[in-house]
Amino acid sequence: MNVNPGELSKKIKIVSVTSGVDSDGFPIAGETIIHECWAKVGNTSGTELIKAGAEFVEANTRFLIRYTSKAINEDMQVVFNGDYYNISYVNNYEYSNEYIEIFGTLRKLV
Repeated sequence: MNVNPGELSKKIKIVSVTSGVDSDGFPIAGETIIHECWAKVGNTSGTELIKAGAEFVEANTRFLIRYTSKAINEDMQVVFNGDYYNISYVNNYEYSNEYIEIFGTLRKLV
C-alpha cells in the first residue's frame, strides 16, 4: 500500500509522562517530548460509555508518521489537538522502515 506524504498534515507530539511526589509529599507530573512530527490521523472506532454515572467518549485513532529511530512504546502518549491518546500499539508499517503506525485510545468526559 502506497502512502501519499501529502496526507501527513496533522501536527502531533509523542510524549513520555512522568509522575511522582516532591520532597513535601505533593504529587507532581511532567512530560518529556520524545518526538514532534506530522501525521496522517484517522479514527478507527468510537463509542460513548457510561461509567459510575458519568459519560465518557472513547475513540480509537490511528496515527501514521514517517519512520524515526527514536524508541516509541506503549508507555508513551500521543498529543493531538490538545488531547492525550494512550498508545496501545506501535507498528513498523509494512516493515519498510519508512513509516510507523501508532494506535491510540482517547478517553475523556463528555
